[in-house]
Amino acid sequence: MKQLVVLCGRHCGYCKKARFLIKRALEKEAKFRALDIRFVYEDEEEVKKYTHKLVPAFFCGGELKFEGNPIMQTVISILNDCYEQ
Repeated sequence: MKQLVVLCGRHCGYCKKARFLIKRALEKEAKFRALDIRFVYEDEEEVKKYTHKLVPAFFCGGELKFEGNPIMQTVISILNDCYEQ
């Protein structure tokens, strides 16, 4: 399993949507609850470690998997990638 880091903006609608979709995915698939999921906000120093253009940005094990407006299929795919690695 690899850690999932989600870069977010504090007032971003797509970021709010991403958090909601992750929450729903964790409710649907118990296996995903074992994942280490961290949310890092754009105003935090740690965000400088990640190269991205849009938020939310999803990093699995430090590798950019997706950025922008997520859909449930995308979130499930990313969670599966993190879980299986």
